[in-house]
Parts: sequence; structure tokens; C-alpha cells
Amino acid sequence: MRKKKNGGEGEGEGNWGKDLEQIALKSIFCADGESEEDTERARKEQKKRKKTADSQKKKPEKKREGSGKRKKEQKHKKSRKVSTDSSSGASTPTSDSSSSSDSSSSSSSDSDSEDDSKSRKKSRDKKRKEKKKSKKDVNWDLLAEMWPINERPSHLQKKSVIRRMDIGDVLDIKRSLEEEGKKSGLGTAVFGKDMKMKKIKFKKAVDDGVRKLHPARYCRLPLAQPKKYWREVPKKRDEIVKHFPVEHYGAEGQVAATTVARMHDRQVELELELFIKSVRDKNSVTALQIALVNFGTVMHSLWPTDYTPWVLLRVLVEQQWGATVATDEKGRAEMVKLFFAECSRENAGRAVREEPPLSYEQCRGRWTRLAEGLGLAKAAEEKGETGKRQPERANKGADRAGGSGAVPPAFMQGVPVCFPYNQRQGCNRQQHGANSCKDARGNGYAHVCNHFDHATKKHCLQKHQRWKAHK
Repeated sequence: MRKKKNGGEGEGEGNWGKDLEQIALKSIFCADGESEEDTERARKEQKKRKKTADSQKKKPEKKREGSGKRKKEQKHKKSRKVSTDSSSGASTPTSDSSSSSDSSSSSSSDSDSEDDSKSRKKSRDKKRKEKKKSKKDVNWDLLAEMWPINERPSHLQKKSVIRRMDIGDVLDIKRSLEEEGKKSGLGTAVFGKDMKMKKIKFKKAVDDGVRKLHPARYCRLPLAQPKKYWREVPKKRDEIVKHFPVEHYGAEGQVAATTVARMHDRQVELELELFIKSVRDKNSVTALQIALVNFGTVMHSLWPTDYTPWVLLRVLVEQQWGATVATDEKGRAEMVKLFFAECSRENAGRAVREEPPLSYEQCRGRWTRLAEGLGLAKAAEEKGETGKRQPERANKGADRAGGSGAVPPAFMQGVPVCFPYNQRQGCNRQQHGANSCKDARGNGYAHVCNHFDHATKKHCLQKHQRWKAHK
């Protein structure tokens, strides 16, 4: 082994390898008498090819399939040209190694090209889908401005349905529904629907009813039927406050403090005369109208869920404040007061039983019965038959002892009082329960006293017979 003078053993071996490489190249490329320039060019070409192969192994580049194949073919042609021009007398092992390297490089390039094509296809499909999705989202946002979601039919309120439709078709549906609404005069009510109430969760807070008010106070009234929630309404207010702001109602000084205190308990019966400012106007229909408004004002402040003032107002307006029953103002006022007292008595009993107040239909039924009783009583008075028995339809058990004027029929919690029960002969109808009976048509009657006290203007309604207790 030859060593260099000024170098170590490893350095000499490296130089010796380089010399062998140069000798081999010269033997290969100069075999046919070619010049040294051709040999040098071939050597450079081989180094370049080796360098590119190493770089591809370290960091493979993603190229298009067509351009990559063309470049590979050009490189293969150049390598073949160099090998044919310079190595007719080359040894067999060198040619075998070059061919094996060419085949391996070509196979690796084919696999890389296939992977590149698959990844490019996936990326194209993904971009296409994102583009379509973004376009549909734009249509959804645009449609929301042109046609609000809560005004559409239920199936067009879903994003998935709108994505499958063309925006032009959706707008055509909108126009057709609007035309239908205009024809029927209902507008958006034809295709719109009520929105669902959202559940609200409140944070823990303090409410003193004056300065610190809890957000729950500003919720709307329940949208369910009263019978479903009325058991939760308290029967009375624990804190009695007789003075609170009512000037914004225009009712300042209209209702006495004692009346306001009584209204804190829904189980207490009331009379309409309590809400009249001046007692001298108790027989004035106009004064009674203002009294009903005063009653509604206090009820709205104390019991906002109680709808009684609005029901009474509707019935009285429909009946023209008694003009359908009496012609004189005093008779009309008397009928209005009796109607209010009857409904108040029934609602007080319902509060004890935790039942909702009388509905509109029930109050109208009370008015009809009172009007029939008052009309029959007046007819009997005009004929001079005051002391005779009145028909059962007029609740004939209402006596006239100790007073004058029309006597209203007696009702026990909305059920008319039985007349024969209060007579000496007693009731011979079919018994229905312990304290009631039924006639042949199935109408029920209460077995209580029907004595009417003109001083208090109330019926007795105790569980004794009138002829025994009030002789």
C-alpha cells in the first residue's frame, strides 16, 4: 500500500481510491481512442446524475405527472447516449449496475407519480366541495335577509333543505304564499307559526319590590290554560301594602285604603260600591263604570294573573250595562251591582278551593240567570202576585220579607237553589248527593236556604230550610 509522505494512513487510502476512480474512468471512456475532454465531460455528467439522485432521496419533490415523466425520459436518453458513445469496451459489471439503478429509479418515480396524482385529486375534490358549501351558505344568509326564518313554513326553516334547493325556487314559494295571504287577508299568518318559548334560567338575586327588582318580574304571563297553573297562585299576599303608586293609572284617591287591604286576600267577597268615590253616586251607571275600572286597577297591581276585571267588563259592555234588562238607570245600576256581587262571591269560593276564577262563558251564564229572575220578579210585581209562588225558572225561593224591589235568584256556587226544599212539603225530586237534587231534565239544584236579606242584599245559603229558620 502506497502512503503519502505528509499524510496519515487514512488520508493515503482516500487519495488511492480517487486515483483508482480516475484510472477506471480513463479505461472506460478512452477505450475507443476518445479525447480526454470527452472523458471529463462524462465524469461530470455522472457526478451530476448522482447528485440529483441523492437529493431526490432526501427530499422528494411533488411535480406534475407529465412534466416529471418527460424529464426522466430526457435524463435516461442522455445516460444511454453517454454509455453507448463511450463504453463499447466497458466491463459487464459496470453496465449491469447502471441498468439496475435506472430500473430502480424508474420504478420509484412511477410510484411517486401515482401518489402525487391521488393527493392532487383529493385536494381538488375537497376544494370543489368547500366552494359549493360556501356558495350554499351565502344563499342561506342572503335568504335570511329577504325572508326571515320565523316567517317561513316549517320545512323551509331547515338549513339542509335550503341547501338542496335553488334560491330562485325558494323565492317563488315565498311569492306564492304572499299572494295567498293577500287573497285571504291574513298576511304572514298563512304560513307563519308561533315560535316556541325558550326556557329561562335566572341567576340568584334579591327582590324587594321597590328598588331591587328581579328580572323574572318582567316575564310574560303564562301561555297555558289557567287550570294548569292556578294552584300555584297564592290565595293572599302576606305583606299588606295599602299605599302604592296608582297615579299613572289615573286612579289616585279613587279607592279607600281599607278596600285595598281587603283585596290582598282573594278569598274575601267584594261589592262594586266599595270602589265608588262618592256614596251618593251608587245608583249611577257612569259611577259604576268608573268603579269597575278602579277595581281592575287594584287587581292589576296585586293580582296580575287574575283576569276577572276583563271578563266582567266584556259581559257588561255586551249587555249595555243593564239596558237589556231595565229601562231606568236605577234598575240598570241594581242589576250591575247584583251581577258583580254574584261573581265576586263565586270567585271567593273558588279561591278557597284553589280553582281559577269564573270564565267569560260562566259569567255570561250568571248574567242570564239574574236577568231572567229579575224580569219574572218584575212581571209578578206588576200583576200583584208578590205573595204567590214564582216559577222555578226564576229561582222562586227568593222571598221578599222586610223589603221592597226586585229579589235576585239564589245560587250556591253557580247552582240554583231548590225551591221545594225551602217549603213545608219538602223536595220530592231525585236526590243527587247529600245536599242537592235533580229534576226530570237533569238540572241540578242546591239544598240550602234561599232567604234574601234586603239589609245586606245577600242570600242566607245555609244548610237549613227557609220556612224553619226565617218565619
